Amino acid sequence: MKTRKLILLIADGLLLIALIMQLLLASGDKVKVYELKEEPDEISITSPDESFTLVKENDHWFVGEKKYPANDDYVESLLDSLKSVKVMDKVASANNDLTISRYELNEGKNILVTAKKEGNTLRTLNIGKESTAGSQAYITVDGGKDIYLAGGSLSSTFGKDLSYFRSRNVYSLDKEQITSVSITPENGKAWTLSKTGSGENLSWYTNVPDLVIDAGKAADWVKGLASINTPVWHDDADLSGNKILTAEISCGNSSTSLEIYEIPAKTEEDKTVYYGFSSASPYQFELAAYAVERFKKNAEDLAE
Repeated sequence: MKTRKLILLIADGLLLIALIMQLLLASGDKVKVYELKEEPDEISITSPDESFTLVKENDHWFVGEKKYPANDDYVESLLDSLKSVKVMDKVASANNDLTISRYELNEGKNILVTAKKEGNTLRTLNIGKESTAGSQAYITVDGGKDIYLAGGSLSSTFGKDLSYFRSRNVYSLDKEQITSVSITPENGKAWTLSKTGSGENLSWYTNVPDLVIDAGKAADWVKGLASINTPVWHDDADLSGNKILTAEISCGNSSTSLEIYEIPAKTEEDKTVYYGFSSASPYQFELAAYAVERFKKNAEDLAE
């Protein structure tokens, strides 16, 4: 038999062995799915660092004892993970402390998740250590003793702290309903931009004498003021800074105020910090520099 033909036969044999091994391994990977038929209205999370609850009230989610508005997208991620939990074959039984500790399913190491609806428990997940792959974790489901390897990065999904689930939105207004914006700088002249008419007859004007406003510039500027998000909330902190301006935005039948403060950088390496107060929220918050720049306009910046 020629050497080349022998090599090909050996290669074919190795491929066949590899295929058989793959099929055998795949046959052992039986996936079990724990599904929820009802959607929870309460999710409690207890981790080694903290414990908090998300609750749904009037179709809106809130987080923590102070019931901060929650980020709907992040809550939706939790719900998706709870509705369908995919696990592989059982790897062990949680019938003794040593096994529980080995898989980090014990208190102080684990993440305990409880989902309820109208006070009735729908699901509990006890999430232990991650596998070496990092995208899987060892869990028990609904108080059972069977320990499974579950996919879906459950440790990452449920291991976030309270602040992560909190909404960053300070306010969101309908830009089409904004009728006026008043800016009062601490060091400068106050001015107001107002809208009149609608459709083709819509126009913008200001209280600055003899100044003609460019409608496109005004509309773009107002659009940028319609929503404010914060990178960081400061609930009870006493931030000392210099007030730089006050803004008042009239939208529909209500108005929203915003006061912006500045903490100057102390060194060249530091950055100036901006924070604010708004009638739309009881909490003070930081503002990104680019968001502050939107409000630091003069009426002349909008002129034709």
